Amino acid sequence: MTRMGTELGKRRLESAAGVFFRLAIVALGVLAPLRSAEAQLVLWGSSSKGSTPNPSSVFTIDTAGGAATLVGSSGLGNGISGIKFDLRTGNLYGILGSACTGARLITINTTTGAGTIVGIVKGAGFDATSTVSCAGGADSLAFGPDGALYAGGWEGGTTGGKLLKIDKATGAVLAVLQTPGGANLTGLDFDPSGLLWASHGASNPGVLHTVNPATGGFLSELDLSEPVTISDLAFDADGTLFASLPDESQLATIDLTTGAVNRVCPFGSAVSKMSGLAFRPCSNPAVTDGTACNDGDACTLNDLCNA
Repeated sequence: MTRMGTELGKRRLESAAGVFFRLAIVALGVLAPLRSAEAQLVLWGSSSKGSTPNPSSVFTIDTAGGAATLVGSSGLGNGISGIKFDLRTGNLYGILGSACTGARLITINTTTGAGTIVGIVKGAGFDATSTVSCAGGADSLAFGPDGALYAGGWEGGTTGGKLLKIDKATGAVLAVLQTPGGANLTGLDFDPSGLLWASHGASNPGVLHTVNPATGGFLSELDLSEPVTISDLAFDADGTLFASLPDESQLATIDLTTGAVNRVCPFGSAVSKMSGLAFRPCSNPAVTDGTACNDGDACTLNDLCNA
C-alpha cells in the first residue's frame, strides 16, 4: 500500500471513530437524564379537613425545596389523614377521617385527586363508624413488604391506640394489635429493609418507634433532637426518612442514627396542614408470581419480579 493510501485509510478510521464517539456522547447525554429521572421517587402528600386552602386534597412535593403542588381534591369532604402507595399495583390508598372523626379506606386517582370509598375500617374487634368524637378512627397507613396493609387505629371499641391489619379490597379489619401503653400511631412506614417505623403526633412528640407488625409491640425507640409533632412518615428508596410537621407546615428529614430533625422547606401556600406522606414508586412492571425482589435499581427497589 502506498503512503498516500495509508494516510487516507488512517484519516477514514479517525473520522469513523470520531463519529462513533460523538454518537456515544449524544446517547449518554440522552440516557443519563432518563436514568437520573428514573432513580427519583415522587413524594406525595395529603391534607387534613382543616387545611386552608385545599382541604381533603392530594399534592406532589418537591423533596429538594419542600414546595407542594396541588393535584386535586378528593371531593369527599373529610380530611385525608394518611396515604400510601400499594407497591404491587401502584394504586394510592388513603384514610378518610382521623383518630377522632372515624375512618374509611379510600383509593385516590393520581391524575385528578378524586377519592373513591372502599369501605369503613371495621371488624375483628374494631369499629370506626361511631359519630362520637374520638370514639373510633385511624390516622395512618403502611404497606408491608408482603403486600399487607396496616393502619394506626384509635379506640374503636377498646382503649387507646392499636396497629390494625386491613383488607385493602373492603376496608375490613383483619387483626387488632394493641400498642404498648395504648400509643397512638399517627405516622407509619416500612423502611427499605422491611422495618416498620411509627410516629405518635401530638400525643407523644419528639419520639419514633420501630414496631413489630405481628404483635404491635415496640422494638426500639429513637428520641428526636426536638419535641416536634409528626403527622406522617415516608421512606425514600435510599432509606432517607421524610416527615411532615403539621404545626409548622414543613417537610423535614430525620437522621435515624442521631434523631436530628432537619427541616427541608415549608410546604408553601397550596396547603396549611399536610397530614399524609407517601413515596410513589416510579415503575411497577407486570408480574406473574408476585415474588418480591431487589433488582439493585434504587427506583425499582421494591418492584416485583418474575420467577
